[in-house]
Amino acid sequence: VRPVKRRLQADGVTVLEGARALGAEAGPEGVHVRVETAEGERTLTADYVLVTVGRRPNTDDLGLDAAGVRVDGRGFVAVDRRMATSADGIFAIGDVVPGPALAHKASAEGKVAAEAIAGVAGAEADFRAVPTVVYSDPEVATVGMTAAEAEAAGHRVKGGTFPLAASGRALTLGEKEGFIRLVGDAETGALLGAQAVGPGASELIAELALAVEMGAQVEDLALTVHAHPTLSEAVMEAAEVFLGKPVHVLRG
Repeated sequence: VRPVKRRLQADGVTVLEGARALGAEAGPEGVHVRVETAEGERTLTADYVLVTVGRRPNTDDLGLDAAGVRVDGRGFVAVDRRMATSADGIFAIGDVVPGPALAHKASAEGKVAAEAIAGVAGAEADFRAVPTVVYSDPEVATVGMTAAEAEAAGHRVKGGTFPLAASGRALTLGEKEGFIRLVGDAETGALLGAQAVGPGASELIAELALAVEMGAQVEDLALTVHAHPTLSEAVMEAAEVFLGKPVHVLRG
């Protein structure tokens, strides 16, 4: 998130990391927000306050208990890989089931549920390769495992990062902030996940999601010829860094 932070600061935005809002009160001069930071408590005054504290399922008044549908302590509906609930004939998708509240994930779940209801063999959800995008400036996108998640899963992790400052297309766009980072298994060379930060990250992540979903090797990305000059070249370049064969950046 450092590129996003730098962009915000360049626009005059003050970024407080690790801060916790203690309360807010509206007054004639605006909204006063008490914030606890590492340096102590302080009060911020603003015209408006945007609260983004996440989402929770709206399942309290659906009568799920009477229908025999099991929910967890947070109100999420428990489902299996067919999106079937604990009650026969009842399926659930979207924001009421566990996982990130993403429209494209809900759409995929809906397809799985429809196929399961229709009796299609093998209709099961596999969300190892669901991309997540933050439409900030610059954009941030991720798919699959992070390095920390891969290590926790028992992989010996190896990474490959290519900075967009070394991308010809990014430079022609006047964009030098950002990177493509690949997370792979050091022993097998399998691609486990990827992160993209920069212009078009929301589009670049699709290629990486496909690679994760199909179980591609990082070498597959390096061997795929990408058009020049494009932002997508950074995917190939990051793979070359992973393999220890970078062309347009110094070998680390």
